[in-house]
Amino acid sequence: MGVPQGSTWRLLGDLDAYSRPTGAGLATQVRRGRSLRVLDVHQAGTGLPTPRLRVRLLEDGYPCWLDPGALIRHGEPALPPAAR
Repeated sequence: MGVPQGSTWRLLGDLDAYSRPTGAGLATQVRRGRSLRVLDVHQAGTGLPTPRLRVRLLEDGYPCWLDPGALIRHGEPALPPAAR
């Protein structure tokens, strides 16, 4: 199972979030119960998969990068939030 671009996920466990697509640079830890949208799954201009997924946390709009395997293990696909 892959992680589709534009999909929405709800976390079932805490995840490390990074400030860039590769390397160290831990930005934050995303807590269980938070929701996010996958913004990009490909490297800009190449169409190749990125080592990490570019995401935005829905509750506060915080952008970060997540390991796709960690998201699959500790998250579940969710419906996008209802428009206000």
